[in-house]
Amino acid sequence: MELISSRAELTENLTLVGEYLTAPGVERDFASDIIGRGICFVVTDVNSKLLFAPSRFVGYRANSRHDHIHNESKDGRDTNAALEELLGGPPLPDKNLEHEYEAFCGSVGAPVHAAPFGT
Repeated sequence: MELISSRAELTENLTLVGEYLTAPGVERDFASDIIGRGICFVVTDVNSKLLFAPSRFVGYRANSRHDHIHNESKDGRDTNAALEELLGGPPLPDKNLEHEYEAFCGSVGAPVHAAPFGT
């Protein structure tokens, strides 16, 4: 799969993660799982609420649940590099966001598998 190269492509993927979280069934379960397993995230505000979207999902152009599941070569190092280029810097640890992430996981039914912000 190709990596994103524009903010429009990033926005498209962020929107899709949000849509999956509000969908019933497998899409919501998928989104909850990738959020719970995530390590690096793009964090954005949607209707005054934070959305944590895993870099390994949003970093691939026109990604989808199907494409993500069947992408045998997905690698967060690649998506992180694409996001760093696009957003102008590397992901930064933030203890305040760690607490927000844990609350977000609780609100979307995602298990917390990792401490993504370096705590």
